[in-house]
Amino acid sequence: VTRTGLSLTSGQTYYFYVKAQNGAGMWSAAGTSDGITVDASPPTTPAVADDGLFQTSLTSLHASWTSTDPQSGIAEYQYAIGTSPTVPASGFLVPWTSTGTTPSVTASPVTLAPGQAYYFYVKARNGAGCRSGGGSPSTPNKPS
Repeated sequence: VTRTGLSLTSGQTYYFYVKAQNGAGMWSAAGTSDGITVDASPPTTPAVADDGLFQTSLTSLHASWTSTDPQSGIAEYQYAIGTSPTVPASGFLVPWTSTGTTPSVTASPVTLAPGQAYYFYVKARNGAGCRSGGGSPSTPNKPS
């Protein structure tokens, strides 16, 4: 059965209770579903940390991040790498790439230019399919 027109609350768990009636008019005991938790809120925006303002490698970048979702948990992280301190619409050095539920990545091989600032952008998806905003580190990572 699908029930519509309900006023449900995010974070609340709801259950279906079902009884059956036989031909003689007798009712069974009620069966109960395992529950459905409503999660209409996205995960927190990932807090991203890279390896610092400068590095020596011209072929790899590393970052880790944290995000939470108390209702349905984190189902997937995606990251991208670019040269803008804000999340661009296009022009990524590394396009949006899934890490599954792993909260870190070493992107390699990549071709990096000395002195150029690179930024990680990370977004999280929860078990209900809601996506967070994109988080990026507060300082760029520059190969020297």
